[in-house]
Amino acid sequence: PMPAAPKFLRSVPRETALDNALVAYEMNGQPLPYLHGGPLRLVMPRWYGMAWTKWLTHVHARATESDNHFMARGYRWAASLPRPETGVCGLRPAAPSA
Repeated sequence: PMPAAPKFLRSVPRETALDNALVAYEMNGQPLPYLHGGPLRLVMPRWYGMAWTKWLTHVHARATESDNHFMARGYRWAASLPRPETGVCGLRPAAPSA
């Protein structure tokens, strides 16, 4: 049997969530389609699309970042690279083209 996939969690710094995060429930005046993350989707302007969590079911306010698989091991670069507070979604911003 295949192992169960870990539950997806996304940690967002409090300031970013309060200033920029949106919860989308409509698109073009219609309920947000399931294939686009409906009924609720987290929208994070200026963050990579992988931070735009589809099928949102819960929102928690916590003092520390989640240690869930996706925050601790998935979607991460080496520890020496930017964190969500200092970079874009915890990933190194693209280098300017020469």
